[in-house]
Formats: sequence, structure tokens, C-alpha cells
Amino acid sequence: MLPTYDPADWESLAPYPADLGDWAAPRGVQPLEDSPIDRATMALQIRHGGDRQVLYVRGVDEHWRTVDVDDLKFEFGGEYYIGLDRGSLSPDGTDLALRQADHVVVIDLADQSRRSYPVAGLTKPWTGRAVQWTLDGTALLLSRDWLYARKPLAYRDGWRIDLRTAAVTRLDYDPEYAAALDDGTVIADHWSEVSGHQWSVISPLGAVTDLGGLDHSAVLSQPEGHGQVWAALRELALLDGRRPWDASGLAAYDATGRSRSLLPVVGTENNGGGGQLIGWLTDSVLLFSMPITGDPRHVGVVAWEVETSRLWRGPLLLNASEVSLARH
Repeated sequence: MLPTYDPADWESLAPYPADLGDWAAPRGVQPLEDSPIDRATMALQIRHGGDRQVLYVRGVDEHWRTVDVDDLKFEFGGEYYIGLDRGSLSPDGTDLALRQADHVVVIDLADQSRRSYPVAGLTKPWTGRAVQWTLDGTALLLSRDWLYARKPLAYRDGWRIDLRTAAVTRLDYDPEYAAALDDGTVIADHWSEVSGHQWSVISPLGAVTDLGGLDHSAVLSQPEGHGQVWAALRELALLDGRRPWDASGLAAYDATGRSRSLLPVVGTENNGGGGQLIGWLTDSVLLFSMPITGDPRHVGVVAWEVETSRLWRGPLLLNASEVSLARH
């Protein structure tokens, strides 16, 4: 019988042994300019109502700082969804990339200097869904916009921004629907409303191999890689219930698409239950969030040790928040 997580049991989980900080109401906060850091371990954006956003970074000293973003645009819903993304913090934690309507802003956390990278074609239909760093920290990958006039609907491309030259090139996959492994391999979902979900392995040299019927009865979303393992939210399209792997929740795979682990989550059949992958805390521990039963304002963060299925309670998180973790 597979271990199962029930969001109603969140408070009964043992707390994660390492200090992850207070995510719902960070304490002891100082402005970044008054308390400089060389790098951050995580970034947190909280929406406090209206257009008011507060952006925090947590240094290796485990203290939070606020980042001055008063001149930047943050919107949720409507035409734009911009600001912090789970891929915003650079792998080494030294820079922060923030989505804007027609460009990406990169903030150097050591001196708070900024660089702006415009991307032609980011018009109002762009929803700004995702920005993430390449593993070497030399480029940003930007999710493709959903053009309303484009039929059939698909997510099959995106942009790559070279941070040294500011050159923008097109990708053959949408990075929001892809996971990068440490050897440069990319696992990507080339979805369209005609062909459905088609997962592929893209080698560091660009060779594409079809993964075939990877979880053909499930919809996988929010893929996230670390080492040679990647994880995703898993929602079954067909509920059979007779096999142990017929469950919605979270799943981990290797580069060949072989299942490494599955964590069924109660109540995730309907669009993932509102869950979000946050990122890999260590080589083997993945953080995710799920709404807490009976609490509309908060979600509970959970640490999942993929190989053993052990679970810990993480921080409480406000529902209107985004979190980004440094990869190293």
C-alpha cells in the first residue's frame, strides 16, 4: 500500500528538522540595502491586497530582507501574471529574475543593481507564466505566450535570453512545461489540443527522443528536475483504482520516464487540488504546497523525501504567495 498524504493531516506532521523560516509573516525583516547579502537561499513574494506586493529574500544567515521593487509592476489575473516565479532565484542565489510585461528584470542581490532584458513580441496576451535560469546561470528561459488567435492551442516553444549578450533566441519547447536535469538533459511536454500530451527527452546536444506513453492515463504539470530525477504534479484522467499506481498526487521519474516514486494526495483529482510544486530543497527532498482543509487563506508546505516517502511539515504560506528556491 502506497503512503498517502491527506492535507487535513498537515498539522500532525513532524516539523522539518532544518529551519525554513516563517513564510506567512517573516519576522526580523530588514531592508536589503541596510543588510546586504552575497546570496539568498530563497525568495518570497506576498500579495497583501490590491497591487501591494512585498518581496523578501532569505540569506544564508537565515534572516529575511525586503527588496525594493516599488518601481516594478506586479499584477495577478487579467492580462498579466508577472513578478516572482518559482524559477526566479538564480541557481547560486546571487540574482533574482522578475517577470515584467515586456521584459525581464534581473536584480543583483549583492549590490541591488538591475539589468533589463526586453523580449520582442511580449504583447498584452502574454500571461508571463514562467521564467527560470539555466543551470550554469548564464541565461534565462522564458515561457511562450498564449496567443489567442493561434489555433490549435499548444505549448511547444519559448525564449532563451543570453545574459551576457542580451540575445534572444527561440526554444523548441516551453520551459514552463519542462524539467532540466543536472547533465543538461531536458524532459519536456509538447502539448497541443490536437495531439494531447507528448513527453520527450531532449539531450544536451538537442537530440529529441519520444518518451512514448509516459503516464498516458495521467496529466502531469509543473515538472521540476534535480540531479537525474524530475517530479511533477500528477492528476489521473482515468480513475481505475484497481492498481496501486492509479492515484493523483505527486510523482518522481528518472530521465527515461521510469517511475521512481509516487505520493498520492487526497483530494487532488480536481485540477491537482490547488497544489503547487515549490522546488527541490535537497537532492532527495521536494517541497510542495497544498491548501489546508477549512482554511481559505493559507496553504501548508510539505517536505517529501522522494525515495522513502517520508513527510514533514514545512512553513505555513499565504495563499497569494510565490516562492523560489536557490538550486545549490
